[in-house]
Amino acid sequence: MASWKMQTTNPQSSWAKFCGLTWQERWLLLQAFVFLSLVAAGLHFMNFQRLHSLLARFANAPLDVCGDAALQQASAISRLVQAAASRIPWKITCLVRSTALWYMLRRKGIGSEIRIGVNQLEGEFHAHAWVEIDGIVINDRDDIHSQYAAFEHITMPGGSKMI
Repeated sequence: MASWKMQTTNPQSSWAKFCGLTWQERWLLLQAFVFLSLVAAGLHFMNFQRLHSLLARFANAPLDVCGDAALQQASAISRLVQAAASRIPWKITCLVRSTALWYMLRRKGIGSEIRIGVNQLEGEFHAHAWVEIDGIVINDRDDIHSQYAAFEHITMPGGSKMI
């Protein structure tokens, strides 16, 4: 999949890059805009567990895509989600971005997990969310584990676990 840089400020350059995408990538980018907006609104009106459970019901594709092909596809989708998030006029948090990516991957049959980690710097509590496939970080730096202590399991409604 083509790469779309996130720091573009020139609208003509953004348009040229958009035109350089395949129709599948354009469709994924449009979906990213929609899902980022829906997840942001959903988290405004309900808690994360409830939204996660609701999204899991709608993305009931069999999770059968795995291996290097899944990692490459997930990485490409992650770049498109990040590109969309950087162009939305309101603040998109790491939880919104990671939840939208997790949902898009799940719809493609790629099993992934949302990881939530915490740290405390200079007396301030910080939390961060990212997506992993088989322990490989998809939408963040590879060394994110060294900066945030990730929760091992978060129990979701209905007894399912989010790692």
